[in-house]
Amino acid sequence: MARQLSECLDAACDSSMPRRKPSRRGSPCYWWNDQIAQLRKACLRARRCSQRARRRPDFEDRLEDLRAAKRALKRAIKASKSSCFRQICEEADVNPWGTAYKVVTKTIRGQDSLRVTCPILLRSIVETLFPQHAEQDVSFASRLEPWQPISVDEVKSATKRIGDRKAPGPDGIPNKALKLAISTRPEFLTGHGGFRKYLHKYRHEDSPECPTCPSASEDPEHVLYYCTRYRGRAGVVPPPESLMAFMLATDDNWSSTSQLIIGIQRDLRRCERERRERSDA
Repeated sequence: MARQLSECLDAACDSSMPRRKPSRRGSPCYWWNDQIAQLRKACLRARRCSQRARRRPDFEDRLEDLRAAKRALKRAIKASKSSCFRQICEEADVNPWGTAYKVVTKTIRGQDSLRVTCPILLRSIVETLFPQHAEQDVSFASRLEPWQPISVDEVKSATKRIGDRKAPGPDGIPNKALKLAISTRPEFLTGHGGFRKYLHKYRHEDSPECPTCPSASEDPEHVLYYCTRYRGRAGVVPPPESLMAFMLATDDNWSSTSQLIIGIQRDLRRCERERRERSDA
């Protein structure tokens, strides 16, 4: 009777609480390879040799061998991790449940929960987690406030908050040089000023096209590099991506480019005033 009761209790415990599986060695890390395994064996071998060589004349040589083996192992692990990480990132775009998912969820451990097989319970779970709502109009463009243009004063105020020693952006322009350029001639960098494209945007001009190049809009890049009016003046100006580096190279480059930009700005303002005078007449 006692044996039967004990067997029934064991069976009930086994069905409700699965026995813990014996620990076994798990799979190696995703970056592990044969080269790292060989280097690790060599490192352990060098460590044993250095420990046994204590108080011997060749102890320093064995210790140096151990340090060299450790450095080689660290370099191999670092290179393997970098290479495997790039492969995992590329694989995640194709298979999000592959190695990347396993690496992220590796720390989540515990016994497997029982799977739900009841269709009624499954439907209840799905309806609770993903409730269905009536279709609604998600357009919110009509509720948006009208966009306010950014003024030159706002640009200057924003540049004052930039730290001089902060890292530059992708263009590589130092923040100190950018602040100096914006404080000197902000209109040429932001597109404000006497450019017809900017004036047409706020209905001060009938057309954004350049008066001498009808097929192109009059903006800073067009005026400095392509407009026939200023092509002779801007012959020494480098392309836009290297303009700031050219200006920072020497004082003469900075002075000549600044004077060129100032002269173009004055000429554009003069043309703007003449057009307004003709329209008011």
